Amino acid sequence: GSAVGLAVDAQDHVFVVHRIDSFTARTETGADADPPIGTCCKSAPPVLEFDADGKLVNSWGGPGQGYTWPAIPTGIAVDPKGNVWIAGSGGMDAQVLVFTHEGKFVRQIGTAGAAGGSGRAGRATADTAYQGVSPGATGAPAAGRGGRGGRGGRGGPPPSMPPNSASMEMFGGATRIAFDASGATAFIADGARNHRVAIVDAMSGKITKV
Repeated sequence: GSAVGLAVDAQDHVFVVHRIDSFTARTETGADADPPIGTCCKSAPPVLEFDADGKLVNSWGGPGQGYTWPAIPTGIAVDPKGNVWIAGSGGMDAQVLVFTHEGKFVRQIGTAGAAGGSGRAGRATADTAYQGVSPGATGAPAAGRGGRGGRGGRGGPPPSMPPNSASMEMFGGATRIAFDASGATAFIADGARNHRVAIVDAMSGKITKV
């Protein structure tokens, strides 16, 4: 699919996160349909790991028990301990996920929104820290299936939570992640809807400063 994030670990293994919804099902991923509508092809899992020679050595990711996979995965990073962090910038994405190097779920930081009848979530309060509109604030998908109306229905915009740059509980469309040398602190660019950098304790998953 459309590659949206890349990270390199200490062994020079390359991790790529890609959007599996960027295909046209009828002509590109017919074998994924239920029932299949073609013999070719199937999309790979969202996270791909390549060794230094470019060989695919592992793949994982997607919805699972105990966490909410981002509607639009956007950023991926590997911390100094080898854990893989994944951020999402979809309109209802307010979470960051942490997995082991092999793809076992560790924790979810923040809670994804739930689309209501109005198409906007009501859990977040109005943003008083920033009243502008960040790039990608609508959470609109990249080119692909979303370009024909995306998750918001036929021709309509996808649902989106309001910005809330003061929140210490959730993100507003996180896009990039970096760490200090020890791996104890994560710095998360939280800018699809919010307009801030969130500092997170990597051990507890708590947002400590914005």
